[in-house]
Amino acid sequence: MRHDDVGGGRASRARRARSARATRTLLATLLVMASPAAGCRSYAPVTPGDGNAGRVVRVRLTPDGGSALASTIGPRGTALEGTLVTADDSTVTMDVRAVTREGGDDERWPAERLRVARRGVAGVDVVRTSVKRSALLAGGVVAGLLLLRAALGGSESVVRVPGGGSGGGR
Repeated sequence: MRHDDVGGGRASRARRARSARATRTLLATLLVMASPAAGCRSYAPVTPGDGNAGRVVRVRLTPDGGSALASTIGPRGTALEGTLVTADDSTVTMDVRAVTREGGDDERWPAERLRVARRGVAGVDVVRTSVKRSALLAGGVVAGLLLLRAALGGSESVVRVPGGGSGGGR
């Protein structure tokens, strides 16, 4: 009788267990990595002066608008995100919290109040947070972490008993 046949194919069961663990690890990793792609925020176009003061908005800049603000926000600015303060026919005033640059990189901004000439504004979008997407994202992250823990064998707990161990006598 072969050694790996002893006990009903222990080696085969061990290989299957390792394969299942590797599959769970891969799935958990993919789930955790894909969750942020679900996104919790969306943008909807609005007219700035229609009672939107106090709302969180994204102001998309024209190339000329980005150039006009370059001395304040830095080069290659394409959008500003923050709280809309006022908007009229000539300017949009907002408390800026983030600047988006060419290529999509977002940069946090220290809540500075900026006035943007309307001719430099390509559009204004209200920022909406999706409760459903946020809940799904949170659930996906938790499920992924639990799968990862199970795949790595984290379900076993270690309890230390005072006075126990291999220290022997005193």
